[in-house]
Amino acid sequence: MIMKILILTLFLVSLKVLYNLYYFWTAERYYKEYKEYVKDSKSWFIKEHRQQIVKLFKKAGLEDTNQPDVEPIGYGLVSTGSFSVYRNLALLRNDIVIIINGQFREALGIYKQRIFEAFNPIYWVEQLIFLPRIIFSYLGIKSTNVIVKSAQLIWFLIGAVSIIVGIFFNKEFILWAQLIL
Repeated sequence: MIMKILILTLFLVSLKVLYNLYYFWTAERYYKEYKEYVKDSKSWFIKEHRQQIVKLFKKAGLEDTNQPDVEPIGYGLVSTGSFSVYRNLALLRNDIVIIINGQFREALGIYKQRIFEAFNPIYWVEQLIFLPRIIFSYLGIKSTNVIVKSAQLIWFLIGAVSIIVGIFFNKEFILWAQLIL
């Protein structure tokens, strides 16, 4: 039984590490290509891989931003608007380059953090304790919803009852308690 739990734990840790390591290496590769693209915009790599880069940012939990744009149109008038940074990722405007560089660095940091948290037992305990909230979040239901809070409360009660039953009705625990008393 303990061996199965150990194997499952190692499998989950390895899976999380490999998953995030893949995305970390991919982000490093795309970031390197992006820096080359900024230096010499003759490459088509960034334009060809824009969708993958945006997907990489979104997997890291980074949201697209709308960048305000103000341009003079003449006669003392200006045109104002905003545009999506992710849709215009290949543009070499200074404000976009700064934002995309920041997004790459943040994505690299997020994937690196996720790799290291795989080895943190507190992370896994937290995942187990808040499992209903994580599942509902995955389904797109906000954690402030009453259903999510109710499911989390039921999960806590099931966990507490399981621990109490496991401790007090376990024959080995009862024998140990009798030896101490």
